[in-house]
Amino acid sequence: MHVWKSEKRMSIRQGNELLPMVKQDLESPDAEARLEFFRHFRVHSDEFAAHTAEALQQWTNFHNVLPDGRALYVATILFTAINLNLSSFKLFMSGHTVAAGCQFRQVLEAIAMALLCSTNEVDVLERFEADRYSTNDAVRDLGRHRVTLGVNLDAYRVLQQAYNFYHEYAHISKLTITAGANLGAGAVPNIGAFFDEGKLQQYSSEVNSRVSLTRQLPNLVHVIARNALR
Repeated sequence: MHVWKSEKRMSIRQGNELLPMVKQDLESPDAEARLEFFRHFRVHSDEFAAHTAEALQQWTNFHNVLPDGRALYVATILFTAINLNLSSFKLFMSGHTVAAGCQFRQVLEAIAMALLCSTNEVDVLERFEADRYSTNDAVRDLGRHRVTLGVNLDAYRVLQQAYNFYHEYAHISKLTITAGANLGAGAVPNIGAFFDEGKLQQYSSEVNSRVSLTRQLPNLVHVIARNALR
């Protein structure tokens, strides 16, 4: 774990100088951080956008033929997954890595929920509607019912591993604490959004993980639609 270096502590501004800094961050469009993220990951962003558009087209085709009832509910959960995935990636590419990680955990839960609710052979939807089901259990339960739902083991393991990793963003952890330290500048504390050259390897790994999952979204929409329209 990287900690903020003691010799840098004296460089933190004091008194009235802090108020303009905080106000500037609150009003900032985070353009500087976004420029740096896109400079490094433009190709990844373009691929992410292409797969998201394909998934939305698949979702539109599914939604346009839906009767009322279970399938419509499933389509709503599925849209939530796609929409949150887009929002999470946008947050990440703006330098808000912790907020992006928290939201991406919701993406994985929403995907698992859409799959679990896509068939009446599993009673998750009924329990969820009755407020007797926690979505915290969705990824675990997807593993229990993956054969019924047509999810192969490798795909489930990828989702489960991602969920375990992004669980770190949902709580105070070494990962979330280190997020506020600019390692590329000597581990000085930074408020708000920023691009940290010292975390480039971590950023690259996370971008690849996000694009990899998004690459699977069109196929996931197909599987969920197939189950729901049986």
